[in-house]
Amino acid sequence: MRRYLAIFLLLSGLRMAPAAWAAEVSTDHRGALLRKEIVATESNPFIAVEFIGLREGNLAFLFRRMDRQVIRERPIYQKVIVTRNEDDMQGPGIRIVVPGETMLGDKELRQENVELGLLADASVQFDGMSARTNKDGVFIDSDQAILAIFDNLKVNRHTFTITNLRHGNCMVELTRLEMYEKLDINYEETRSSHAEDHLVGEVEWNRSSYRAGDVAVLSLKVTNDSKVNGIYRLLGRTVSRWPWLDGKMFYIGDLEPAESRVVSRRLVVPDDLPADLAVLHLRIGFNDLTGGKPQVPATVRLAAE
Repeated sequence: MRRYLAIFLLLSGLRMAPAAWAAEVSTDHRGALLRKEIVATESNPFIAVEFIGLREGNLAFLFRRMDRQVIRERPIYQKVIVTRNEDDMQGPGIRIVVPGETMLGDKELRQENVELGLLADASVQFDGMSARTNKDGVFIDSDQAILAIFDNLKVNRHTFTITNLRHGNCMVELTRLEMYEKLDINYEETRSSHAEDHLVGEVEWNRSSYRAGDVAVLSLKVTNDSKVNGIYRLLGRTVSRWPWLDGKMFYIGDLEPAESRVVSRRLVVPDDLPADLAVLHLRIGFNDLTGGKPQVPATVRLAAE
C-alpha cells in the first residue's frame, strides 16, 4: 500500500510541473560591458602650432602632425537571462550570466586627436608667406615678418592661417601678452627699475652702407652698468622721420646688474628714397614702465649709386 501511495504522489507532481513552468518568464538582458570593438575609423589630418618664444633671437613656432580620428565602435556586453514569475514582473528575478554568449550594443561615435609626430623639414604657408620648418619641427621667423605685425601698438592679437599641402591646416592666435610672457617681460612685476640712470646702449649695423632693396640688420646692445640695481620690463622702439626706420620694437626684458643683451631687427631699404640722401637719422627710445626714457641716437649710411 505504501509503495502505491509513493508512485501516486510522484505522478501527481509531474502532472503539476507544466503549470509551474508556464508561470515563469525569461528575458535576455545586457550584463557588464566586456569591451568595445572598433567598426570603422575616419582619418582627418591637420597640424597643430605652438608659439615657443625665441630661437636664434627670433620668434619661433613648433609644428606637430595631428590626426582627428572619428571612431565608430560597438559595445559588447555579457548576455544575462533574467527569469521572473508572471505575477512579479517588477521583481529582481533570477539573473544568470550565459557563458560564452554576448549581446551587441548600439554603435557609438567619438573623436580623438592623435599626435603623429613633429612636422619636420616641411614647407608651410604662414598667412600666405612661404616658410619651412627645421629638423626639429620649428619654424623660426628669421625675416621677422611676424614680429613686424606687432610693431603696430594697436595690434594686441593676430590670428594666422597656416597651411601644409599634405597635413592640412590650422588657425593659431598670437597675442601681445603671450609674446611678452614667452620673452620674460612681466607686466605684473613690481620691482623698481633704474633704466634712466644705468642703461647704456650701443648700435651696430651689419654693413657700412646700403642700397635700395638691401636688408639692413640693426643690432642694439644694451647694458645695465649698475652693480646693485636691476632694470626690468625694458622695451625699445625706434623713432625716425623715415617710415622704414620708424616704430621698430626691441623686446629686451630684464637686465640684472652688469648684464648685457643684444637684440636685432631686420629692415629692408626701400626703393623710393631720394637720390641725394647719404645719411639717415633715427633714435631708439626705451621704456622700463617707470617713466624713465633714455634714448640712443643712430645713423644709417646709404651708398652712392
